[in-house]
Amino acid sequence: MELTVAKADLQKELQLCQGVVEKRSTIPILSNVLLKATDGRLQIAATDLDVTILSSCEAKITTLGMIALVGVGFWLGFIVLDGATYLLLVLILMFHYPLIRANALKALLCIPTTLVPILMFAGDGNIRWGEGLVMSAGSIAGGYIGARLTMHERAKYWIFRILVAVLILEIVHLSIQYAAPYIQPLLPYHF
Repeated sequence: MELTVAKADLQKELQLCQGVVEKRSTIPILSNVLLKATDGRLQIAATDLDVTILSSCEAKITTLGMIALVGVGFWLGFIVLDGATYLLLVLILMFHYPLIRANALKALLCIPTTLVPILMFAGDGNIRWGEGLVMSAGSIAGGYIGARLTMHERAKYWIFRILVAVLILEIVHLSIQYAAPYIQPLLPYHF
């Protein structure tokens, strides 16, 4: 979700909360404010567990990111092909998450889209457990290495470029596969 708020309105509401938010709290969450966008308003909440302040200001809320998440979720559940890559791109480009947080959230959001089909296919006896466990071991190793690399200081620079390159190559690959049956009869030599 993306929202636009007038700077003066946001400053005014945050100043109201400033007295409640503890700067050196033993409970880290109390050093923050809760922002919630609903019905054309940005709701702001802050508490020190004794006093709670709730305020809101007018905001323009765009739901394009939420629509993209639903689309990626459907793609993940239905086709799976590169759904995690698309999810990562949506989280970074539309929700402006930093790379590490987007990658962690992507990993979490992929659990239900993987678990549900596993349970359904297992119930029908359609899983080859030996190959699946070997592939899972590779996936775990790749996930560990990927998480470590994501936390490197130059990761954002390289990972975004690699993601774009991979997506372009996949689009080219899918285009060639789709067009091959139509192009092959036009070629002078059939292989």
